[in-house]
Amino acid sequence: MSRVNQERVNRVLQRMAKDNVEQIIITSPVSMRYLTGEYIDSSWERCGALYLNNRGNITAVINQLQKYIQIEGANVIHYHDTEDPIAILAKQVLPGKLGVDKQWPARYVLHLMELCPNNPLINGSPYMDMTRMVKEPEEQEKLRLSSAMNDRVVAKSIQAIQEGLSEVDLAEKVNEFFAAEGAAVRNLCLVQFGENCAIPHHGAAKDFFLKPGEHVLVDIVKNLNGYYSDMTRTVVYKEATDFQKEIYDIVLQANLAAIDAVKAGVRACDVDAAARDIITKAGYGEYFTHRTGHNIGIEVHEWPDIAATNEMPLEAGMCFSIEPGIYIPGKIGVRIEDLVIVTENGCENLNHYTKEFQVIK
Repeated sequence: MSRVNQERVNRVLQRMAKDNVEQIIITSPVSMRYLTGEYIDSSWERCGALYLNNRGNITAVINQLQKYIQIEGANVIHYHDTEDPIAILAKQVLPGKLGVDKQWPARYVLHLMELCPNNPLINGSPYMDMTRMVKEPEEQEKLRLSSAMNDRVVAKSIQAIQEGLSEVDLAEKVNEFFAAEGAAVRNLCLVQFGENCAIPHHGAAKDFFLKPGEHVLVDIVKNLNGYYSDMTRTVVYKEATDFQKEIYDIVLQANLAAIDAVKAGVRACDVDAAARDIITKAGYGEYFTHRTGHNIGIEVHEWPDIAATNEMPLEAGMCFSIEPGIYIPGKIGVRIEDLVIVTENGCENLNHYTKEFQVIK
C-alpha cells in the first residue's frame, strides 16, 4: 500500500491559500502519483481524480479496474462503470472556488459545472506545477542518475555512427544501449542526419541514410526510476566544412552563455536572452526558432518554460534544459542541450559528455 506524501500535499495547499482557494481536483496521473505514490488512470473514457481541501479531506476517486489501489492517508472510492465519478466528486466539494486541472477533458468539467453551479472553477494546475517545479534533494539525485545514464548512452551512440546507417538504424541502437542500462526500451529519441537536422523535431526515417560530411543530431530522452533525462549532441561524420564549424561554435557559445547566466533570482527570460543574443548578433537569430529550455522531472516537459516571455525568477532546485539551436532549412541544423539544476550562486550541469566540435571518423 502506498501513502500520501503529506509534505507535498501541504505545499500545494499553502500555495492555494495565498489565493484563497480552499479545494482542488487533480486529474493529471503523474501529479497524482507525485502526491500518492500511485499511478491513477485518468482518461477521456474513465475519470480518475484526487480531491484535496484545506480541512484535511484527501479523497481519491478511482475506477474499479484499479481496485488494487489503496492509499494510506486518503479516502479511496472505487466506482463501477455504471456509476458517475463526477457525481462522487461533487459530493466532496465545499462552497467556494474550486481548482481543476487545465487539461481535464471538457466532458468532465462541464458536468461538474452542472452539479456544482455555485462553485467558481479556476485553473488549479499552477499550484501543482509550482510545487513540482522545485525538486527535493532525493529528486535531484534521481535526475543526476538519469542524466549520467544519458551521457553513457550518447557516448555509445556516437561511437556507433557509420556510413550507410539509416536514422532508424541508429535510433534502434540507442534503444539497445538504453535496454542494457536497465531503462525502458520505448524510443523517445530524435536521430537526424544532414538536412533533416534543420527540422527541430524531425522523427527518425528508415530510408534516410548517413553520408560523409553530414551532421548527426542525437536528442535523447529517457526515464530512469521515474525521472527523465534529456540531452542533445550534434557531430559531423567523416569531414566538416568551415561553415559547419562556424555554426556549431555559435550554438556552443549560446549554450555556455545561458548556463553561465543561471542562478537563483535570475529571470527565466534573461537566461533565454543570454543564448538568443549570441545567435542574433552572429546573424542567425531568425533560425533559432524555439525557446531555450523547459523544466523537467517526472515529465519530460514541465512548467515553466525558459523563454523570452517568462519573467519569473528562478528558484534553487529547479531543473531545466538549456538547448539553443540554429536551423537553416535545407542546409544545416545544430542543437546542443544540457540539463541544469539551479543553485543559489549558479547551477549544476547534469551532463558531462563533451561539447567539443567532433568529426566522427
